[in-house]
Amino acid sequence: MRRVAILLTLATLVGACGAPSSVSKQAEALASTAAEGALLAGDVADARSTGAFAKTHARALLEQAEEVRAASASPELGSLAGEIVSALRQLASAPTDRVVASEVEERLETAAKDAEEIEESAA
Repeated sequence: MRRVAILLTLATLVGACGAPSSVSKQAEALASTAAEGALLAGDVADARSTGAFAKTHARALLEQAEEVRAASASPELGSLAGEIVSALRQLASAPTDRVVASEVEERLETAAKDAEEIEESAA
């Protein structure tokens, strides 16, 4: 239950900030969103999350990634944000499918690492 509260707090904080404007800040936001989405997908894959929570949370994360994609400071970030949006949309569409969640978890873990690399190279 505590993990759920932490995830909701993070989603609210990141979502309230809007999309940052610099490449490094956008990459940081995408890394955070993808990592949080991967945790959520992992919980679904392990049957540790309800479908309603997973759907709602995936949609909130999806909106965050869409904000960054819309304001993307580089084509690379826009593409990465699109990948994250796609994965989160898939999770939101099948919030109780453990196989889908496992695949989404892998995609989002990769996206988080890619975003971190972009952030480091922009710093």
